[in-house]
Amino acid sequence: MLRRIKTIVKNLFVNNEKRQFYLYEKRYFRHSFVNGKCKTEKQFEASITRFYHTIEKGLAYLNYRPGFGHDIIDILISEMEEYAKCYNTETFFYKTALSTLSFYMKKNKENGFVDKELEQRICSLPGVQNEAGGCFFFNPIKETENISFEDMIKNRHSMRHFSSEPVNLELVKDAINLAQFTPSACNRQGWHTYIVNDREVLKQVLGKH
Repeated sequence: MLRRIKTIVKNLFVNNEKRQFYLYEKRYFRHSFVNGKCKTEKQFEASITRFYHTIEKGLAYLNYRPGFGHDIIDILISEMEEYAKCYNTETFFYKTALSTLSFYMKKNKENGFVDKELEQRICSLPGVQNEAGGCFFFNPIKETENISFEDMIKNRHSMRHFSSEPVNLELVKDAINLAQFTPSACNRQGWHTYIVNDREVLKQVLGKH
């Protein structure tokens, strides 16, 4: 009798687990949006932004692969086509996506790669691109030396590659001194900064982590 009761309780627990899993899974698929299954404007915005940013990463590589990311490009264009049927193409993210695709075509051509069918799909997308998509070479020190802190923050960029030119150590120290004013618990600034510019010592430090 005791064994039977244990079996019944165990089955109840397992069935409840399965039921909870089914409910979670059902809720996930009801609200998820992957690979062109967007249902709302905000879902389109999040998905299109994610895909065009993925393309931008590929565009920034020094060892560029012409025609890369064909599957992602296909999904991105399909989502933009669906979005344009129902929503405003004057939104910033949509224009930026157009700009990224335009830059993608341009860079492919510069590297001797042409996909006529893909270009036709991109050129058929409605709307007007802005200048925010794609990538470019950026010298942070030179580009920000004569602008205000507010303008620098508003015009920041993601850096993917860096030159081999050594950074002025005094500039690094200045940056650290400014960072000491970062808000912290009770304004204690309890952190410490170590600068390692000896390559042999650097190898030892990195080797320990």
